[in-house]
Amino acid sequence: MQLIKVTKTLVFIYALNKEETHTFDKKQVISLIYRAWRNYILEIVAELKVLGKKIANFNSFFAGYSPDGADIYSSTVLKNSFVFGLNELFDLGLSKHEMIIVFQKGEHHFAIVKYGIHQYANMFGMEKNALLLDCRTIESQPYEIYINGYDLILVNSNVKYDLSESTYNNRREACEKISRLLGVDIIKDSTKENLDHIKNKLT
Repeated sequence: MQLIKVTKTLVFIYALNKEETHTFDKKQVISLIYRAWRNYILEIVAELKVLGKKIANFNSFFAGYSPDGADIYSSTVLKNSFVFGLNELFDLGLSKHEMIIVFQKGEHHFAIVKYGIHQYANMFGMEKNALLLDCRTIESQPYEIYINGYDLILVNSNVKYDLSESTYNNRREACEKISRLLGVDIIKDSTKENLDHIKNKLT
């Protein structure tokens, strides 16, 4: 990926291996229908604007050779790359934690997907460590893991992963409904006994 400041009036993005481009006015960032990687970048620019972070126009060139939803074209990798790159290019002064919030709120406000923690491992992951993440405080603790004697197998299912087209919001709303029934902020604050008391109310 390359990011370059420009004096032009528009932002220009070029996905090299796809030979696809997108040009937009950062003063009027509008979500696109079925435009995949373009929306990932627009989300970041829109949320930086909400936070009052000033960025000038720029050109960007990037490449990745995995299918949509994977590698550089996954929302996690592309958004993290852009928020990190723009932070450096324009001296925005964002910490890694603040960049995670930009990513998360961008999905909430722009993509209308109540998600945004899956990028945490991409930003804070440590070699030979697992992260215990508290999604309420968005803080984590690394724990060293030992997997000697085990093999990890990655399988390409050829199923496109796209939260904006999934039922993730429905599943989250179901969890929030159960939390209200339990009288807690989030389900992790409950106990098995409390769940047993409301199981007849669940369908």
